[in-house]
Amino acid sequence: MVRENGAWAVQRLGERWIREPARPGGSFVCSPAGLWLALAALAAGAREETADELRAVLGVAEGEAARAATAAARELAATDGVGVATRVWTRTPVHPECREALPGIRFGPMDPDAIDAWVREATGGLIERLPPAVDDDMLLVLVNVLALTARWEEARRPAREGRPGSLGG
Repeated sequence: MVRENGAWAVQRLGERWIREPARPGGSFVCSPAGLWLALAALAAGAREETADELRAVLGVAEGEAARAATAAARELAATDGVGVATRVWTRTPVHPECREALPGIRFGPMDPDAIDAWVREATGGLIERLPPAVDDDMLLVLVNVLALTARWEEARRPAREGRPGSLGG
């Protein structure tokens, strides 16, 4: 059953991941939303053992994953200051029912130049190209972009002690 609030499974994944690295005296930042959306898109088309493995990680698989991913992406996209986009390029056919189950994701033929152009556009130029080079051995490339456009409430000052960017710096 997909809950009306598509973010429930993303929150569940984040809560599981945060328990381990969040230790007293440390600092930790985690946004599982982008990874969850990408894995949920894979889970939408997964079957059998792969679907079971993804369900264990994500909390959803197959049709339920497609509906939850679509709902979560729409919810994120409606949030001020957050941009979200997912796209798939492939050398092999993707079943039509998988494509139809993911209306917010575009599918296209494998084209490294088109992938890099999409990454540049989807990130507003923050990322020039996909970090791993696309090669002939790759049958499918799934890229998810989650961009936060925010300003600090107070201007950041240079660190005087501690590590820059840490809670103490």
